Order: sequence, then C-alpha cells, then structure tokens
Amino acid sequence: MPAIRGIDIQSDRVTITMGSGVEKTMLLSDVKIPPNTTIEQADALATQYLQKMYEQSWTLDDPSWEGDLGRIGLDPPVLLPNERIEKIKGKDTYIICEMFVAVHFLSLDPIKYTICCSNDPIGGEWWL
Repeated sequence: MPAIRGIDIQSDRVTITMGSGVEKTMLLSDVKIPPNTTIEQADALATQYLQKMYEQSWTLDDPSWEGDLGRIGLDPPVLLPNERIEKIKGKDTYIICEMFVAVHFLSLDPIKYTICCSNDPIGGEWWL
C-alpha cells in the first residue's frame, strides 16, 4: 500500500492524501445511493466507487502494458491478491489495485460513515 499522509472524512466527502501529496476525493453526491437503500447496499456502492480510484487497468493485448504475461498469461493465471482479470467490453483486462479501500455507513440519515485502507482485500465487519 502506498504511504498515506492523511484521511479527511467530512459529512459530504472523504479525501485521501497520499505520501506523494496526491489527493483523491470521493464526493458522496457522486455515489448514486437510491432511496430505500440498506446500509449494506450503500456500503457496496460507495466502496465500489472509491475502490475504482485506486485501480489501474490494461487490456492484455495492449502493447503499452509491460506486465508479466508469463505469469498472468498462464491458464489459470497466477495472480497476486491485488490483481485480477475481468472481461470488459469483450476483452480480457488486467486490473491492479494500488490499495484496497472499503466504506461503511454507520447511518444514512444523517450520513455518518468511516473508511478503511489496506494492503490486503478487506472483508467482514472491519469497522467493529
């Protein structure tokens, strides 16, 4: 996981400042949470939205990608915990996570939430 300089949680946004000074902000208004959404559903929507900010992807046939096709091109591929291959628009796409991020809403009205950043996939009730 990259060095994190700070995490600023506001009522309407979360900003993560990396050690390099780069800031990434998730505005809660950008996360489309429909009416009557459960906390679990809101968690999933917000986590998916924020996680995408920390992912990079290349199609496996992209000549600019310099990944290890020797390991990833195997059947089945040999992937690290922060890597996956998904079919996107009909093409095999290699996705690497810079870090794993999860969001948990403590309340939807008023909105109260917390986040977790980790080197490893985040699961279970990590906020407890």
